[in-house]
This record gives sequence, C-alpha cells and structure tokens, in this order.
Amino acid sequence: MPVGPSTAPSDSAPINLWLPGLWGASKTVSALPPIRTLMALFEDMGSPASFLHSTLGAVLLLGLFAVFFVAPLLTWIEERRQFKRMSFVRTMLVVQTWIFFTTLEAIHLSFLKAVFGVDVRQRAHDSCQRIAMLIMRTYFAGYEVRGKEHLQGTINQPVIFIANHQSMLDVAAMFSLGVKAAWVAKTTVFWIPGVGWLMSLAGYVSVSRKNKTSIKRMYASCKDCVYAGWSLILFPQGTRNRRRTLPFKDGAFNLAAELGIPVTPVTIHVPEDVWHKGTKIITTVHPPILDTQDKEAVKAESFKTILSNLATQPGKVEGAVSR
Repeated sequence: MPVGPSTAPSDSAPINLWLPGLWGASKTVSALPPIRTLMALFEDMGSPASFLHSTLGAVLLLGLFAVFFVAPLLTWIEERRQFKRMSFVRTMLVVQTWIFFTTLEAIHLSFLKAVFGVDVRQRAHDSCQRIAMLIMRTYFAGYEVRGKEHLQGTINQPVIFIANHQSMLDVAAMFSLGVKAAWVAKTTVFWIPGVGWLMSLAGYVSVSRKNKTSIKRMYASCKDCVYAGWSLILFPQGTRNRRRTLPFKDGAFNLAAELGIPVTPVTIHVPEDVWHKGTKIITTVHPPILDTQDKEAVKAESFKTILSNLATQPGKVEGAVSR
C-alpha cells in the first residue's frame, strides 16, 4: 500500500536547482526537461576537474589563454619598441576588448551570412568602426579629426587614403574618419582571432609583401573594391616605426595612377604618452591630390604633406629623419 504521493518527477514537471548568488545567497530556478537532460550530460562528464583535464577542456583553455593573454602581451612587446613609457594594464585591456567584441560580432555576422545569406560586408565594416571608437572613448581621452571638409569628395568617389604608421592605434585613428573604405593589411593581421575574422567579413584586402602571387591578388582585389564604390586605406611605409621615418612604398601610388582616383594624405599624431596617460589622438585629413598620373610626384608630395604636419604637432618623435 502506498504511504504517500510519488516523489518521482514526471517528464513535464520542473525541477529545482540551487544556484549560488553573487554574494553567497541561494537562488531557486526552475529547469524544464531539456535543461535537466543537458545537466545529465555534464554529470556524465564527471567532475569539473576531470573535464578540465580532458583534451577538449585543455584545448579550450589553451585557446583562451593564447587569445586573451598571449596576443595582448605580444602587442605590448611590439608597442614597447615604439614608446618609452607604457601602461601594461591599459595595453592588455585594449587588446582584450578589441578581440572580445570583434569575436562576438564576427560570430553574429557569420551566422547571418551562412544561414540567411545576408550580405554582411557593410555591417562588418560599420562594426569595426564602432568597436574602434568604443576603445578610443573608453581607454583614451577620445580622438580629434581635423580637416573633415576634405572628406566630402569621398562620398561619391572612391579615393586612396594614405597615412603615416607609428602604432597599432593608427588603425583606430583611421576608423575615426568614418569613411567607407577597405583596408589593405598584412596577411598575418587576418590571423588575429576576432579582429581578422571581422576584417575578412568586411571584404578587406590581405597581402603578403614578399609573395608576388599575393601582391597580384592584392591589386586585383583593390580594383574590385574601387569598382564597387569603396575607397582604400593603406600605410605606404609598410610597417610601424616611431624612431625614424620610413620611406613610402609604391603600391598605393601605382593603384591611384592605374585607377585614376585621388590620393588623400592623412597625418596621424599619436602622442608619446598615449599608452601611459591615454592622451588624445589627433588625425588630420589633408586636401586630396587629384592628378595622380605622375606616381613619383604624388609620392613625394604626399610624404612632404604628411610628415611636415606631424613635425608641427606637440611631442613629435625626436631624431626622426625623412628619406
């Protein structure tokens, strides 16, 4: 004879779970059968300790460690070569924030593209800009764009933006222009988790500078971007260096001459104490060079325009020489 109602839960009955609150208080939540089944699967894995020692757990932890510690650390080491004083914490937070939000947005846009066939190129580009601006406002004293009137001509006609390159923050500075432009960047940049994924979704152009096949593909991709109504952004110095002024390479000027589009020089002033005190970054847009057929003349004029403006900024790099 039964002595009371059965205590076995039915398939539709909720079960109660005890969860620790934020400060140790207990909370009770209801779990439907699918959640209970999922819990059973986790229980089959064993204790959390055994799971962390499993192959999957080890790979996940190693990946997270590499993404959120190793990548920022490498960035700090690289930037440390360019700046005398840096905040390790600020650098780590900037890179971690950049990777975190670009990863979330890349996953979101990849889902839309794969499942619904959505063209996400413009959305990915806009996301790159928003994340860069978020970082500038959160970890630095903001940014300033001078010469905005010179951007009016880029609304209806693609141009090639070229700028000096001294820091990874140059990327955020160029995003502050708010223009529809595809980046031309080294292939290794596209390997960065989150950041590289979002750049690929935005249709940015990769290039391996010592690979002739890659360079040819880069030229073809740049032409496709321009024909599609996108401007281009390049750092003609090729690599960042604050200690001496590197000469401009020919790629951007070859493209401008072949496509017959203007070149717009941009000066990026990144203060020496930007990583230490979070000082504001100033970006100056110069008048576009409309006639770009004489490549050497355009290169010389661009170099002079960009570097002469940089020399007038406070806190300029000492001992910089032009070549």
